[in-house]
Amino acid sequence: MHAGMPLVVLVALSIAGCGAVTPIDHRVGEIHLHQYASGAHLEVLFIDPPTPIARTEFDSTLPTLVTPLYDDGTCKVFPAQSCTSCTPPNPVDGGAVHIGGLPMPLDLRFHAESFGYDEAVPTGDFLVAGAHATIAGDGTTSGVKIPPFSAELTIPPRIDPVSTLDSGLAGGFEATWQPSGQALSVRILLSVTPTGATTAIGASVSCFVEDELGRFAVPAAALALLPPAPRQNQLEISRNRLVDVSLGDGRGVVIHGGYSLLTAKNE
Repeated sequence: MHAGMPLVVLVALSIAGCGAVTPIDHRVGEIHLHQYASGAHLEVLFIDPPTPIARTEFDSTLPTLVTPLYDDGTCKVFPAQSCTSCTPPNPVDGGAVHIGGLPMPLDLRFHAESFGYDEAVPTGDFLVAGAHATIAGDGTTSGVKIPPFSAELTIPPRIDPVSTLDSGLAGGFEATWQPSGQALSVRILLSVTPTGATTAIGASVSCFVEDELGRFAVPAAALALLPPAPRQNQLEISRNRLVDVSLGDGRGVVIHGGYSLLTAKNE
């Protein structure tokens, strides 16, 4: 597996009457099971129209609207700006999503009045490492038709990285962690916001590496594209498992289970 690609497990489901499953070329939905130090966050999104998978990033079903300033296959740098002429896809009802295998079952449903799904934000260690979460979607036969689907995802272990963030970014950035022994990916996301009187715009660098490496230094060429100090540096390091679920017709739903550690430092 290329070091720049997050681990993805493909679950191919046979839809009754469809015969062979068509490879996924579009994403129509995303389901997130994220654990943080203070608690968990579980959410669902389905969209219309679906996004070509080549235009998505990591765990998102939304299209990438901004061309990266830098891309070496492992790290990308994006400016903190959006495409003002682009029309984003609409959130839609893809049917109720039932999540089991956790301390309590959850049913997340779409609400037309708020144009979105329920979100669950349980405190503490809700997504325990090694738990086998089950995800079952009811699907819908009206509007954007989504067939019923099901998948399982094993919650990845927590990550306790050490980084050079406290020393600022001028001298480089490196993070280290203890590998889990599993075939997982680690994402390093540095988001930098300029502070003080400046016309500089923010930017972020996102890098994906294999968990087994245990160490990664962000390339100097990527760091050079971030706004200069004074700035606020926000860091998220996560250990991740992705499951892409085929709906049998070229559309897919991406499920992301991860443990993230968030820190920030003014420089």
